[in-house]
Amino acid sequence: MPRPPLRPHPDDDASVPGRRGLLLAAAGALLGGCAGLGLAPQFTLTEARLQALVERQFPRRHRLLELFDVTLAAPRLTLLPERDRLAADWPLEVADRFGGTPRRGRLQLDSGLRLEPSDFSLHLRQVTVQRVALDGVLPVSLQALGAAIAERLLEDLPVYRMSDERLQQFRSLGFTGGRVTIGGQGVEIALHRQAPPPPQAAPFGLPR
Repeated sequence: MPRPPLRPHPDDDASVPGRRGLLLAAAGALLGGCAGLGLAPQFTLTEARLQALVERQFPRRHRLLELFDVTLAAPRLTLLPERDRLAADWPLEVADRFGGTPRRGRLQLDSGLRLEPSDFSLHLRQVTVQRVALDGVLPVSLQALGAAIAERLLEDLPVYRMSDERLQQFRSLGFTGGRVTIGGQGVEIALHRQAPPPPQAAPFGLPR
């Protein structure tokens, strides 16, 4: 029997009175049915939905080597299903803390995704910077340094978090982790349910 796909939790629909409660009740019933049948719930974050979620987290500012302030604007995401990765094109601005004109540029990278078991959030993993470009000529050595620093800064960056209500639903049904696949329709998340403990053997000579 195919696993019924679930949509991401519709947080934006909370403005409609009573709608969130109805959706949560329906989702809980569906999840309970999946658990009873031994099926793993599966839902998909479309590229547009993931883009909207990531945009909420930017702009961000990072300090590098106590010398530069780097401001990252919201990236443009592109799914790469053939590689099970996504690409990100990040506008950025680098300002010298001790003066000078800020320089604008772009940071282009690709990354996989991992599911954090503790809260089912999605994080970047194995970030690989493909290109760092700033206004003016940037020496190759500085490009390599910038790429290495960017990979370190962005590794494990969270890009999606569940609502508290849905997280509690999944936990109450015994789901503890899952699998992430970047497909043609979006980021597919299939949760795994914790296996029940094996039955304990009865003491020797006593009936079960």
